[in-house]
Amino acid sequence: MALVANINEFNKLQQSLGLNYSQLAAKIGVSRTQLWRVLKQQCVPGEQFIAGFKAAFPNQDLEKFFLLKMVQQSDTTSSA
Repeated sequence: MALVANINEFNKLQQSLGLNYSQLAAKIGVSRTQLWRVLKQQCVPGEQFIAGFKAAFPNQDLEKFFLLKMVQQSDTTSSA
């Protein structure tokens, strides 16, 4: 399983606060590039990202913004 960001919830939060990506990233304490990668699911949100989010938005439910995603093991895994 992997943790992924719920893009819809991040977009709703961003719009409700009137923040652009740079401002949202600064509030969380990560770079704009890191925020973009997490939202585009090019990387998983790490410990610093999640801790920064919780510190910036203590009243938000983490389970609404971060979802567990099932990852299937590749069928092309070779055996020795």
